[in-house]
Amino acid sequence: MIKFRFSVLALLVISLFCGVQNLSAQTSKKKKKKPPVSEKAKLEKEKKRLLTDITATGKLLKETEKNKEAALQRAGLLNTKIQQRNSLIVTYQKEVSFLDTRITENKREIGRLEEQLSALKTAYKKMIFYAYKNREGTDHLLYILASDDVNKAYRRFNYFKQVTDFRRSKADKIKAVRTGITKVTERLEADRSEKGELLAAETGQRQMLESEKKEQEMLAAQLKGKEAELRKKIEKNERERLALEEKIKKIIAAEIEAERKRAEEKARKEAERKAAASKPASTGTKPAGPGTTTKPANTATKPVELTVTPETRALSNSFEGNKGALPWPVEKGAITGNFGTHPHPVLKNVSVKNDGIDITAPAGSDARAVYGGTVSGVFPVEGYGNVVIVRHGEYLSVYSNLSTVYVSRDQKIKAKDRIGKIETGENGKAVMNFQIRKGSAILNPSGWLAR
Repeated sequence: MIKFRFSVLALLVISLFCGVQNLSAQTSKKKKKKPPVSEKAKLEKEKKRLLTDITATGKLLKETEKNKEAALQRAGLLNTKIQQRNSLIVTYQKEVSFLDTRITENKREIGRLEEQLSALKTAYKKMIFYAYKNREGTDHLLYILASDDVNKAYRRFNYFKQVTDFRRSKADKIKAVRTGITKVTERLEADRSEKGELLAAETGQRQMLESEKKEQEMLAAQLKGKEAELRKKIEKNERERLALEEKIKKIIAAEIEAERKRAEEKARKEAERKAAASKPASTGTKPAGPGTTTKPANTATKPVELTVTPETRALSNSFEGNKGALPWPVEKGAITGNFGTHPHPVLKNVSVKNDGIDITAPAGSDARAVYGGTVSGVFPVEGYGNVVIVRHGEYLSVYSNLSTVYVSRDQKIKAKDRIGKIETGENGKAVMNFQIRKGSAILNPSGWLAR
């Protein structure tokens, strides 16, 4: 009878153990990966950047209040601030969406843990109940003493120890799952609280946005009588932008042509070297007869891009690998003019284009290289002051509105080397237009700079 009871107990323990292990395995398989933490950090970084830019633009707007003649400049700054505020609201929405995903995952995790806890508790209850029903104090000892030899007695003793350890481990597992539920619940509440704060902040930003839009409408009304003058200014700015674009294209074309010639020269020398190496050492060979023609080495090459040499490719890859980590082209400053095509701050159905970003810095600030490279061009353009182009493999960085230039064409420079002094305007601020290009393709510089 004793042997039968313990055989049943052994089977029960084994079945419970296997059942709990299977449940744990299934639960772990069901777990889904949480949204990457780096995504939240990225959103926090973007939010911080936009808040810094909005603050800087706000300070400039405050300064223009003193100048009654700066209504158009104020309208442009206000338009930039509205764009920045819209981007900030989108960032808040992305953060809320991220938290929604994490809250859903936390709820599912709590559900999985509670299911696991329930199964563990049920299994534990069955074990305790069976142990209670078969609780004769002498059974264990009698069963061990009834062994035929010492080895069998040891195995039976060890079995009882394993049963006790198994029971204790299940109790510890129940405690661990309860602790897990508590931690996930705390995390869930923290996410819900953060979501509430973000929604409140987003509402505040929307209210400020509405206020700025009303101010923009008032400024537009003030400038309504100056539409003809504004249109002339837009046309002038566009001509200046196209003039700069043409200059950059010419420099790119000159760079490609220079590389093509270098490639041809390299191919010609290589062909001559191979011909000299294959020429017979003996001079007893007959010279070519009148009817014999010797084919010249084929030095023709395909049209080359800016990445023709291994060195340029390496520099391009290095520059590209630093996207989002390039130093700013000024020591201190903020973006006050965004990249791309935007509606005019005053005129309806009129758009203005910016091939780069406008960065406002303190008076007397210097422009500095964002990466090591070679100066490809230094030239003046009406409306853009002095312009410097630095080549980084197939990439180009363009620095405009410089009053003084410190570098010269073909000069090798390093990251953060001073390029020139930025022109200071009537408002006492230095505003530089900064561009990044890949060959002739125009890129948004704001995504390349470190934040």
